[in-house]
Amino acid sequence: MIIELFAEQVALYPDNPAVIDEEGTLTYRWFSDAPGSYTVLEEYADADASAAHNKAGRELLAKLNAVATIASLDIYGELNDRLKGLVEALPAAKAHSEAI
Repeated sequence: MIIELFAEQVALYPDNPAVIDEEGTLTYRWFSDAPGSYTVLEEYADADASAAHNKAGRELLAKLNAVATIASLDIYGELNDRLKGLVEALPAAKAHSEAI
């Protein structure tokens, strides 16, 4: 049942006008290697664009979080205060600073 609920929410997400074609979004792709298992690859121009994306999709993200668990979250690049707080609050989150 949970897998079906999650799949329903996933199907809605890419077509949500609040989160597609938004300024600052460079990459937004969903992958699956097994039923009920998804990897989402998102790339933004900067931390503010990432925050704007999450704000625009807040309602849909809440629905996804109600039926899914974040197993891992890797954030690359410079973090704003909001993203720093996210990394501190989520055990599955890990920040990666740009080295070169």
